[in-house]
Amino acid sequence: MYMKQENKQNEIKMKRITKTLAAILCFTLLLAFNPFSVPVFADEAGSGGENTSGESAAAGEALAEVVFDLEKEVLDWGEGITKVHIRFDYEIDPVSVDAKTFSVKVGNFQRTITRIEVLGSEVVITMKSTQNSPGINSPIKNYSIVQNSVVKMLDGSELSPGSVSYVHGKEYNAQTAKFTYHVSQGGMKYRMYSPPVEDGEDYAVIFWLHGYMQGGSDNEKQILENRVTYFASDEVQEKFGGMFVVAPQNPEDEKTWSWMQTDETGRSSSLPVLISLINEVMENNPIDKDRVYIGGFSAGGFMTWHTILEYPELFAAAIPVCSAYAPTADELKVLKDMPVWIVHSANDPVCPVANSRNAYEYLTKLHGSTEVRYTEYPNVTTKDGTVYNGHFSWVYVCSDYYSREYGETYMDWLARQTRDKSDATFDIEAESFDYGEDVTKVVIDMKEPVDPESITVNTFRVSVLEYPYFNWQTQKESTIESLDRRVTGVSVDGRYVTLNLEHGFGVSGASTLLYNGKLWRNIPIDLKYEVTQNAVFKRADGSIVAVGDKTYTQKKMYNKLVDRFDKYVDVSGISYALYEPELESGKRYPLIVWLHGAGEGGFDNKVQIRGNKVIGLITDEVQSLFGGGRGAYVLAPQCPTGWMDDADFNRRSDYLEDVIALIERIISEKKVDEDKVYIGGCSMGGYMTWNVILTRPDLFAASFPVCPAYTPTEKELQAVVDLPIWIVHSSDDTTVRAAQTSRMTVPMLEKLGGSVRYTEFERTEYNGHWSWQYVFNNFYSEEYGETIMQWLAAQDRKLNAQKPSDNDADVSPSEMPSDDVTPDDSDVSEEGPSDNKTVSLAIIGVIIAVVALVAVVIIFMSKRKPSGKK
Repeated sequence: MYMKQENKQNEIKMKRITKTLAAILCFTLLLAFNPFSVPVFADEAGSGGENTSGESAAAGEALAEVVFDLEKEVLDWGEGITKVHIRFDYEIDPVSVDAKTFSVKVGNFQRTITRIEVLGSEVVITMKSTQNSPGINSPIKNYSIVQNSVVKMLDGSELSPGSVSYVHGKEYNAQTAKFTYHVSQGGMKYRMYSPPVEDGEDYAVIFWLHGYMQGGSDNEKQILENRVTYFASDEVQEKFGGMFVVAPQNPEDEKTWSWMQTDETGRSSSLPVLISLINEVMENNPIDKDRVYIGGFSAGGFMTWHTILEYPELFAAAIPVCSAYAPTADELKVLKDMPVWIVHSANDPVCPVANSRNAYEYLTKLHGSTEVRYTEYPNVTTKDGTVYNGHFSWVYVCSDYYSREYGETYMDWLARQTRDKSDATFDIEAESFDYGEDVTKVVIDMKEPVDPESITVNTFRVSVLEYPYFNWQTQKESTIESLDRRVTGVSVDGRYVTLNLEHGFGVSGASTLLYNGKLWRNIPIDLKYEVTQNAVFKRADGSIVAVGDKTYTQKKMYNKLVDRFDKYVDVSGISYALYEPELESGKRYPLIVWLHGAGEGGFDNKVQIRGNKVIGLITDEVQSLFGGGRGAYVLAPQCPTGWMDDADFNRRSDYLEDVIALIERIISEKKVDEDKVYIGGCSMGGYMTWNVILTRPDLFAASFPVCPAYTPTEKELQAVVDLPIWIVHSSDDTTVRAAQTSRMTVPMLEKLGGSVRYTEFERTEYNGHWSWQYVFNNFYSEEYGETIMQWLAAQDRKLNAQKPSDNDADVSPSEMPSDDVTPDDSDVSEEGPSDNKTVSLAIIGVIIAVVALVAVVIIFMSKRKPSGKK
């Protein structure tokens, strides 16, 4: 009787449990499939003024508000939103913020974040900005910020997702804000940038004439739809010592005021009003009338030609770009002595390239002009590989591109032009050698053609003033008041006189760098040169230039190959120089990372590519080996102190994470072939090379440590067994001895089955430690039958990791042909299923499965009859 009652009670309990589990199962299913349930992913944030932090606030709870602003910039193709500025009320810990901390949404689309910086209480988000980026021109009301992870403050407190509401602030364009609104007395509207001026000083001015589609009456399109704003940037302004930038707008709603509408004289009907505006600007501002420039593109190129053909006496130089006008040979006679740089693209579908080709031919061949330049691009391709319509050749001028043909940028050239022929200026040219960088030439711009026969090695004296040197006995720097540089040869090209100077290892006064033995570092010298005329010479017309007729003023120092590197500062504070090959659409390029030695650290962002011959990596000979002959990127970071700084004493550099993050960012932002990334470095840079590849061998296709100041352990080397490595050292190295480093490393790698090559030279030419000179000169190895750069260019990460089977299933879905396929630049493709949603659905699925299984077991057990045993 007792057993029957107990069994009945158990059966009732089982039914209750079964009902409860069934209810839980139903509720779980409801959560999984009800679209109105609690949000399971953060990307659902709205675009209005509601909470957009990514989490819902508790009912009735008021969230603190954080304001964000949108920054616009004028890009090659026009104005776009490039940055988000989030303004907190407290100092943010930079370590707690990375590119995944926030999402920037425009309606249903998400902008791609390429960089994030913490500046005190402000977080600045830089976004990928192409013509195809969704929302790049959307109003701020369509933008929302989603916080994805915890943000920490410097005081230790934390800001979790959902704890604040990110609300709209303002939109602004700091570039266009520099330009003020004006209307000339003749009624023509214009925008003008005015540099900071000092009393008694006069400044250059450029008048930039827009294309046909930028006319009208809004007085805005002419600086929004082409990058004339860049002329007001610090980089360009520094070259001129300050320059006014004037952008007139032709009101194309009136026929008589169209740039290309001509009157009975055959000249533009707008010309009288434009000349009136030019004179008005010059009269009302501190303008140097010897440095007045004019340029423009398309219809503005048409107007540039018309203006300088009628008023050549007003201008020191002109830049007509993709001109819609074809000047005749007879017209161009008046410009044979005017500096003109003509620019066009061969595939221009709007303005025939023959307009510019013929103008150049007439000026040079018929009129003997030595002042005209012509640059013709095969198509319009920017540094990031973007290909534009062939008519857009103005992007090269407006972004001040470097001309390999002429060895300088457009603005460098323009800044040298003046109508004042009494003054002469000179530049000093440096070159890189195995032992460092020397000044090898002085190039004098006489401002007027010179008779070559009247110039000899004795016509000028060249001196370097206040030249520093290091006194090894006193361990202090000293200076020589004046040091003569011996002139070894001269050449004349039109208005330019080049003086060749004695140079070489140990030649006094030749080096551009001072090696401070106390600091163990190369310091750039602030070089002050003096050119003195010793004897008379003749102009090309036969007139005499007597001693004292001209003054000679130093302008700049340049190194044609070093100057091909662009210089940047990373968000981590590490400076870096980057060489970019000439990019083609749809192509990817290898990346060579070079890490300098102890002598090239600092903050100048120059010494790491000047202290030794890093330019050897960008010579035509070496570049032709990479990327199917198209070349490779070269990245040269500069360490503020020393790569070997190791506060934790863990055999890893304090800069390790920063360097790896920089490399990853360059790979993601540039057109880099991810399977062809290489890294090398010398001495302390060799130490850093080992640090990087031992930590992230997966990033690289090969490595080339040179006289590395690091000896990895056998355990460490297991990480790089599959990475091809070529180690270089010299037997006479007394700074980093091969016997204690490289000779120990190579056998360990060979024992582990690593892919390692080793070359040890008997001696180096200058110093036993300088074995990197062989690498920069692309040495040939008799043992391996190829040069080191031939070997490097042949290495491929995909091939390194290739398994025995060639089955396509072994290839990662993320891999793609590196040379012929370019990922879509659109940000749309990056909008996909939320990771949070995927995880949430997976968890719900597991719960459903578990609950269902338990329910089935209990139901089955509840149906079993008791055994009836007593």
